[in-house]
Amino acid sequence: MEAITGTRRSRGYHSLEIAGDAETKGGRKAWMRWAAPAACVLCVPLLLLLVGDHWRPSFDWFQGATHPKGSASVSSSVVGEAAKDKLLGGLLSAEFEECSCFSRYRSAVYRKASPHVPSPHLVERLRRYEALHRKCGPNTELYKKSVERLKSKQSMAAMECNYIVWIPHYGLGNRVVSLVSSFLYALLNDRVLLVHVPDELTDLFCEPFPGTSWVLPSDFPVHNFQNFDKDTPQSYGNMLRDKVISNDMRFSANATFPAYAYLHLPWYYNEWDKLFFCQDAQQMLRKFPWLLLKSDHYFVPSLFLVEEYDDELRRLFPERTTVFHHLVRYLLHPSNTVWGYVTRYYHAYLAKADKRVGIQIRNLKNEPVPFETLLGQIVNCSSKEGILPSVDLRHPARPAEDDAKVKAVFTTSLDSGYSDRIKNMYYEHATTTDEIVGVYQASHEVEQRTEQQKHNIKALSEITLLSFSDVLITTACSTFGYVAQGLGGLEPLILTKPWKSKLPCRWAKSPEPCFLIPPPLDVCRDHGGINKKMAKHELPDFGDGWGFGSQAREERFHDVDPGMGDPSRLLAPCASSGAPCWIIQEAIVEIDPGRCSRRNRPQQPAPAPDSEREGPFWAASAAAGRKPSRLMHLHPSTALLLLASLLLICVALSGGHRSFPLDRLRSKGGLENGTFPSPGGPNDRFLHGLLAAGFDEQSCLSRHQSVLYRKESPHVPSSYLVEKLRNYEALHKKCGPNTELYKKAVEQLKSGHGTQSTECSYVIWISYSGLGNKMLSIASAFLYALLTNRVLFIDRGFDMADLFCEPFPGSSWLLPLDFPINEFDSFDMKTPKSYGNMLKDKVISNSDDGTSTHSLPDYIYLHLSHDYGDHDKLFFCEDDQRFLRFVPWLLLRSNNYFVPSLFMIPTYEEELKHLFPEKDTVFHHLGRYLFHPTNSVWGLITRYYRSYLAKADERVGIQVRTFETDAGPFQHVLDQILACTRRAKLLPDASGQDTVASTPNTKSKAVLVTSLNSGYSENIRNMYWEHPTATGEIISVYQPSREGYQKTEKQMHDMKALAEIFLLSWTDVLVTSAWSTFGYVAQGLGGLRPWILFKPENHTAPDPPCRRAVSIEPCFHAPPFYDCKAKAGADTGALVPYVRHCEDMSWGLKLVDQNEW
Repeated sequence: MEAITGTRRSRGYHSLEIAGDAETKGGRKAWMRWAAPAACVLCVPLLLLLVGDHWRPSFDWFQGATHPKGSASVSSSVVGEAAKDKLLGGLLSAEFEECSCFSRYRSAVYRKASPHVPSPHLVERLRRYEALHRKCGPNTELYKKSVERLKSKQSMAAMECNYIVWIPHYGLGNRVVSLVSSFLYALLNDRVLLVHVPDELTDLFCEPFPGTSWVLPSDFPVHNFQNFDKDTPQSYGNMLRDKVISNDMRFSANATFPAYAYLHLPWYYNEWDKLFFCQDAQQMLRKFPWLLLKSDHYFVPSLFLVEEYDDELRRLFPERTTVFHHLVRYLLHPSNTVWGYVTRYYHAYLAKADKRVGIQIRNLKNEPVPFETLLGQIVNCSSKEGILPSVDLRHPARPAEDDAKVKAVFTTSLDSGYSDRIKNMYYEHATTTDEIVGVYQASHEVEQRTEQQKHNIKALSEITLLSFSDVLITTACSTFGYVAQGLGGLEPLILTKPWKSKLPCRWAKSPEPCFLIPPPLDVCRDHGGINKKMAKHELPDFGDGWGFGSQAREERFHDVDPGMGDPSRLLAPCASSGAPCWIIQEAIVEIDPGRCSRRNRPQQPAPAPDSEREGPFWAASAAAGRKPSRLMHLHPSTALLLLASLLLICVALSGGHRSFPLDRLRSKGGLENGTFPSPGGPNDRFLHGLLAAGFDEQSCLSRHQSVLYRKESPHVPSSYLVEKLRNYEALHKKCGPNTELYKKAVEQLKSGHGTQSTECSYVIWISYSGLGNKMLSIASAFLYALLTNRVLFIDRGFDMADLFCEPFPGSSWLLPLDFPINEFDSFDMKTPKSYGNMLKDKVISNSDDGTSTHSLPDYIYLHLSHDYGDHDKLFFCEDDQRFLRFVPWLLLRSNNYFVPSLFMIPTYEEELKHLFPEKDTVFHHLGRYLFHPTNSVWGLITRYYRSYLAKADERVGIQVRTFETDAGPFQHVLDQILACTRRAKLLPDASGQDTVASTPNTKSKAVLVTSLNSGYSENIRNMYWEHPTATGEIISVYQPSREGYQKTEKQMHDMKALAEIFLLSWTDVLVTSAWSTFGYVAQGLGGLRPWILFKPENHTAPDPPCRRAVSIEPCFHAPPFYDCKAKAGADTGALVPYVRHCEDMSWGLKLVDQNEW
């Protein structure tokens, strides 16, 4: 995504409404603190008066009204309560062993309670069907007898058991809707449904019928189902066309029929096949004991137009729009393998959100929508309908509030691009409502792989997870979305085809799927088979030859007797698809040509209970025979208006403010479960004196709020360091930009001559290399400034001012833009005025004691980068430091943490001992003193933390950086990461026991991965999604960005890099990559001793894979190997006890605590 800087915006954001100015937050009067509670108390009697004395506290009410939220919400007690309705109002049989199929009785705990109760007649018919299936199912005598008749290839006498064999076709969504349709057909015709289960469908669904199986036995005499197609001679249509059979034979008692008929009902079926939906055809097909059916559609709507089924369907489904909802929840229960996928993902990513939004995205190849167009539709639809908040383009820096509501957006798509863009949108910008939005996508397979079992397992998992949503957005014509909405009983928002509608989406009429390719309503008449319902009311052929079209008029139906089952009362064109299709509807609605939505959403008979609706209390009251309270007699809009008014009174009196002073945040205590901690009492906001008072807190929120997110540091800065910092701040204020002393020093610099008389001396840090290198070299330069009483300025480079707040009160550390030397990009090891070159060329001498002013240059460039030469390295010798003391301007360029070598200069030894009694805390203290993200970056950090990491019990950081020439990901690196985290017991093993179901009461770990490549996090996430952990822990895996390659000097890239460094520093345990300065900064800021992944050699994971760092200090990658006293080469890692070689780089140096070495 393009960076959004200043007025630049990514294209996807142009369609968003720009929020108005944020409400100005004012103080509250003291009396208002008491007015709000008093007003709320006064409201209670009024509410009680309205409700009456009929309400009774009931756990059922709470259970039905909410989703499981947080770990306590799906506890064993809740599961126990949910067991009261585990049979879904009698829909399910109680004869199953629960452990054989966990999902059968537990799915209801995760979904919103359905307001749709199955009719008693449907329940009774299902029990009768189960008895029939046990009687006639596989391996029974009646089944064997029927198979023998099938083998004879003829059928004459009536059989006691009749069958329909379902043949899978196309994707999983198509298979589910056609399977449900086939079951209803079996139910209407007293047939036994048997399912052909190819390899890719094994272990997807539990058996739905107790005491028997619906799986077609492998020895079934008819094989090669994949070859059944429109040209199959045994198809009903072809046998009619070829006059093998005729509809007149339905009246013959002695006619001989083929042993079976193949019903070819996919989207490409022909006019003869479509005669299946005629009444005479149905009468004819009863003569066949075996029907083999292949379809990829939900053909239930056309069954409603067969007159002889009318009465039975009316009794089975008094609410006609609940056919699929009831039957799919009865038939299809994910296997324990799939249920493991579902529950592991739900508890890892979705369970603790306040609200869940499902977005199902399918861009069909035959009618592709441009990526940006479809993305804009999704964003605009969710925003305009109030499903998701708009982003605040005017105030993107606003950080996340600690009490903000969290919405989890679960997206499903073959392409990860949509979820990535939506996730980035909410990561990079605050929302206008202050809500936190987390965006998740379980898989992105790129292509549909229906023939692969694992693909289907994941697809079924995602369908089930979508059905757990509070609200759902689906793509037009997608059977995947149809199944999800039906399972959840949800009326989704359907994304329209942009060439069919100017609106981005429309509300669906019902949870029912669409019959996308229905037969024309006059199909029976044209072929001589008279369907009385069709004859009674003829609908014209609109445009494409079937379905409803642009010429439909509601007045065409005015003279039809409703009792005859007028099609307009039962069917409507399907939403937003622009396709000729039918959907079952509850009553007459306005026909909207070519689409499947209503212009004004009428009240549903029993609206789904959620936090904004009545909940099952209504149904519970009626079932118990209790008289509804007086509140229930109010019109719903009146009742809602009254309640809203009362709430508004309370909010108005309380000031309506949501700002929380820092002291109030701190007083809440504890970062677990998303609340703020109180690490070290009220004074800890200054980090035991490390930070200065006197800053405007609003100008840099991170300065005093960072401590609220990190673990309390055991390392307390020395009083000497605190005093030294205060003295430095005074010096910086005295000699900083725009002061008289600074101007005087600049004039001296312009003169081209050095002098000892300047009161202020300076070191200028030149911006160079990646962000991690920059922060390490700035900290090193600042320590050098402290030791030499110099003022530190930093070259602002491309974006340093956008990344960090000012660290020194009352002044700036940014080098003024009018500084006379400005060609810093040209400074390198060949620069004539570098210290090393001036020594080598004898322009200066380090033996000069500074008494000869003519020998001093106006400035010296210190080249301390990884490629510096032997003369440059003399910087770390005492004699050279003595000379440099007299040079007023030093310009320093480095990509190293050179602090360890400063500790080996005798001049500074005593001072450093007082500053840092714990020698391995230098960067920890100086980094937390210097580096405070700007409000823009702080917004990124807090939004991401609140969205994804805050509610985990433990956070594990994994920082991955490879130095290979190829992009990766590399299997040996992944193997190394997994081996390290397992051996160090940072992450649990994936046990591979798929029957282990996740429970919400186990410990949760959030794994934060930072890498330029997404492959590592995706593999780890998939591992813990596909397999349960040996410990039962719930593992979630996150990666904020995946830039592909390092883009230093790109503002948004650097902002995200800094955000990720801080997020890593907030983890409880940390794994870093060898040689990575990015990881060094994170461990130093967090005070963490990481496990360091050794650098692989020859594309092989090293053994051991990692080791624990001996200190929290960074490594100096390019130290000098020179003994200044002996003036000879030496192992500088062995000269003093507190400087040792690094764990990850044998020639590097790092500071250690002598007691820990």
